[in-house]
Amino acid sequence: MDVKPDPKPGRWILPLVIVAMVGFTYVFVNSIQADGGGDAGDGGIEIDPSSTTTFPVIDTSEPDDGGDGPDLDPETQAYVDTINGFDGALTPIATDFVAANDAWDDKTATYVETRDAFNAGINDLDAWSAEVAASTAPASRPELAELHQAVIDASSQPAVHAREALDWLESTEEGTASKRRDAVTAMEMAAASFSDAVSAAVAAASG
Repeated sequence: MDVKPDPKPGRWILPLVIVAMVGFTYVFVNSIQADGGGDAGDGGIEIDPSSTTTFPVIDTSEPDDGGDGPDLDPETQAYVDTINGFDGALTPIATDFVAANDAWDDKTATYVETRDAFNAGINDLDAWSAEVAASTAPASRPELAELHQAVIDASSQPAVHAREALDWLESTEEGTASKRRDAVTAMEMAAASFSDAVSAAVAAASG
């Protein structure tokens, strides 16, 4: 019996290739699972919990430095507040006095306006220094007595130099402008000295 040749001899090649690929894929997947590369339950990768990395926790909170200082007893705190208040009250008085003097030098104020401003500043300084002189250090803190006396002594000086400035303003002598300016500068320095005396007393009271 004669066998007729297959008219399409290559038609079996593609099915054979597909079968070979499926077989290779099956073998490859089984080999991975056999090596422990996957979890048979969910097909995922098993992670050993003991192998996870732990990062240190960094504390970003600021350390407690104890606040601005020790708590003061009510009497000492009242004293500190009082003399700090005196220091704060002096600043605008001295500033206005200097401004009046500058306005006179700049010729933006009349003689009468400047004299009246000087007199007003002196009156304010007198009233202010009287309040300072009437104050006392805490009886429970005898070590503050000397420092407080320095505060009182310093409070009298701004008015002294302010009066000198007024005297030179009113003087009819020649060349008194520089002496008036020097007196105003001395008044400013006396105000700064008062602030220093207050700072020393506050530091001692708060220590």
